[in-house]
Amino acid sequence: MNKFDPWLLITALMDCLSNQDHALCLSSIHEKYCTLAEKHGMTERKISWEVFHDHLSKKTIEDFITEICLRCQQQLQKRTYSLCLDLVTALTDRIGISNILIQDGSIVNEKGQKGSSHKGIKENQKKIQATLSFLHMDMETYTITDANASERDYVPLDKCRGALLLADAGYVDKSIFASIIDEEGFFIFKGRTNCTYKILGAQKRLKNKNVEIEVAEGDKVNSEKFNGKHTYDLLVEVQDKTSGTSFRMRVIKYYCPERKPGEPAHVLFYTNIPSASLDAEQIAQLYRVRWQVELSFKIIKEFSGFIKVNTDRMHLRKALLKAAVIVYSTKQYIGKFLDSESEGRISHMKNGAYNGDTFREIIELCIRAGKANITNILTTGKRRIKESMESIVAMLYGKSKRLCKSKVSYINRIKGKDVSIILEIIKRKPLVSYLNDKLMLPNA
Repeated sequence: MNKFDPWLLITALMDCLSNQDHALCLSSIHEKYCTLAEKHGMTERKISWEVFHDHLSKKTIEDFITEICLRCQQQLQKRTYSLCLDLVTALTDRIGISNILIQDGSIVNEKGQKGSSHKGIKENQKKIQATLSFLHMDMETYTITDANASERDYVPLDKCRGALLLADAGYVDKSIFASIIDEEGFFIFKGRTNCTYKILGAQKRLKNKNVEIEVAEGDKVNSEKFNGKHTYDLLVEVQDKTSGTSFRMRVIKYYCPERKPGEPAHVLFYTNIPSASLDAEQIAQLYRVRWQVELSFKIIKEFSGFIKVNTDRMHLRKALLKAAVIVYSTKQYIGKFLDSESEGRISHMKNGAYNGDTFREIIELCIRAGKANITNILTTGKRRIKESMESIVAMLYGKSKRLCKSKVSYINRIKGKDVSIILEIIKRKPLVSYLNDKLMLPNA
């Protein structure tokens, strides 16, 4: 790798990823690398195609991009969107968490290949496994795997201490719940309709109050007693056969009258958050924050170039995913800066989708700020890189209005997709609960 100028290489990668016109492959990166070298008077750094191809085809490129990505994210995560901070702060006051983590996976295709299909998954498809840090609106962990790899193997249990983890029904696993509880973290997972846990206590919501329900021996979550046109809050006992232990948690059966015909009228959520801290309605609405990881996947795949990757080499795909994350993180840094300095609140999605000439101007300014040595840029040159970024962001103020959140539509207000709506609900005082939250404590 000593033949490359690291800053030129990263800049070429980022520029290719931000260009939606061409497929991302080694030849397009090589062409951009040489163009940048000429433009900035660094002709001695130009590399022939054979040498460029031989070096980037080696597995060392993944380690190289990984190191750059880690260093970039350390700097770019120092800002946060105001709405994200407000929601996490509200939850800190209620349950003492410091962050919200959102776990999910997203399928990506290998460009130009058809492949045979098995159980809806094509042989040439891969999956991005990622954990989004809601506070920083950045990827906490991420990797690329085969499409049929188990999603549960990539849950970052070591990062759950003092955090709230959100995930869909594909991640439901008793051992994962037990591990999060052991780490003194919290979780909200979408539940499964065939849930049969033993019930220890129950209440239902009637207008603006909870009403206690008497529980009989043998009552289960899917019992007819709990299928009425109400939202039910159930305290259940779970036996984890893997570890040989048991624990308690809440099952929220949230009534959704607007669901399509043929679909279950209730949506289930599993959580270990005490009912005295957040009631059933607040739990259901808080789960909607998980939508942000879907938007982040869309930004990385469609607006940070990863969907254009044209290679079947796994180590190259992993390296280019990390390069796409650098593009994503850089865009989010710009959005967070504008959010803190301008009058309006910047939209996470609009900012990520914004892909005009300004982003390329940022790349050009960064390379002028420290084209000789990337180590200096990321260590002794931090002040210069900050000044360069902020001078570029100053140019964006005139364009920032189009990046601001628009008025929340009626349908999105109903769906609760806007974080400001969720924040309003979380700030409300929870309804009085009849559940014995002490039973949720370990060894209770």
